[in-house]
Amino acid sequence: MYQKSFTYFRSHYLQLIPITIILQTCIASIAVLYLLMHPPTVTIMVQLAISVYVASFYNGAIIAQLPVKTVYNLLIASIIINLVLIVLNV
Repeated sequence: MYQKSFTYFRSHYLQLIPITIILQTCIASIAVLYLLMHPPTVTIMVQLAISVYVASFYNGAIIAQLPVKTVYNLLIASIIINLVLIVLNV
């Protein structure tokens, strides 16, 4: 499944960049919303930093024109980490 989706991502890379930026940014903003609904503790702030960093790494990878496989792996990592943060804080 990973290889098949990566092949599709690689062949449609330029078309998928805007869609994936919007997708992962929306998921990250939902994670941040749920995190900020709690009182500010060290744990919440660390989770908030992780969410922001992972989303920023993906956007930075696109701007830096890193290899497609690196960008794809950062996209998957960003989505999974932010979904885990959403589940933990709902």
